[in-house]
Amino acid sequence: MMTTPFHPTLSIIIPVHNRADLLTETLDSLAALTGRPLEVVLVDNASTDGSLACCEAFKARMDGPDFMVRVCSEPRPGANFARNTGFQVSQGDYVWFFDSDDRLFPDSLTRLLVALRSSDNQDLLVFPYVIRDRMDRLHHRPHRFSADPTNHLIDPVVATHNMCLTRNLVAMAGGWNPELSRWQDFEFGFRVLLKASNIAWLEGLPFYEVRDHASSISNGRFIDDLPLLENSLQAIRSTLDNLEDKALKKRLLKALGFKWASLAGLVRKEGHKREAHPLMEAALDCLPSAAVDLSRSQLVACKSLYRLTAWYGGLGGRGIWRLADALL
Repeated sequence: MMTTPFHPTLSIIIPVHNRADLLTETLDSLAALTGRPLEVVLVDNASTDGSLACCEAFKARMDGPDFMVRVCSEPRPGANFARNTGFQVSQGDYVWFFDSDDRLFPDSLTRLLVALRSSDNQDLLVFPYVIRDRMDRLHHRPHRFSADPTNHLIDPVVATHNMCLTRNLVAMAGGWNPELSRWQDFEFGFRVLLKASNIAWLEGLPFYEVRDHASSISNGRFIDDLPLLENSLQAIRSTLDNLEDKALKKRLLKALGFKWASLAGLVRKEGHKREAHPLMEAALDCLPSAAVDLSRSQLVACKSLYRLTAWYGGLGGRGIWRLADALL
């Protein structure tokens, strides 16, 4: 009897690097998912702690006709290399890039598959999540509904793990930038929103939880990773320099300037005022390119917003992105 070839609607792609202490819980959350079919692609990124063995054991336990598990290796260091390799190996019509230290809720796959099968040609679906802190408290991440990449530059709309997108959209966006290792999802999400044509915003219960733990990359100081953060903003600037839509380019450059100023504020908050100065110069440098259609008053308003952002952020102030949303 001939069997129908396995063709998943969705592939979940997970890069893994030295996560043996947390990976088991992530994989157990995958095993507990209701809904089928599913393809899981685990990409070991030169782990030295037994993570690869955990992946192989999961494959031996779960691989089946409607739950395919692929395990592969990517020797080049960096999660973005691993994500791109996983994408090349995957077969799903849609892909969901997930992290090796987070956990899915049991019904998240069922809910997502229902949304995918009833979608009206959406190429991007964005969904809510929660953050579990080290005191085991849950914090619901506010969900921003905006398809405008300008708003993403001001305050991120999408992250690595809260979007499901078509294979074609990943390809059009250019995949993950392997030269970036911080704020890489911010940069990738920006390119995705530039190319997305039909977005679905899934409301209601969260789909998964992000775990805040001692080794979380987000727990580091901004000053320690400053060159890496700058690389991501410079990559976005390169994308903008190649945009042909002048009106869109102007808006995005102003928003990117705000992001540079926000970073300056974060660095100032850590006590590094001298290192914040070049960041403010980068923020103001976004304006000459955008100033062709800006009046003098608009130019002054942008500069004032940037300086206020860096000063307020340096004091530990939060939420100024709402003002930027209104002004930019």
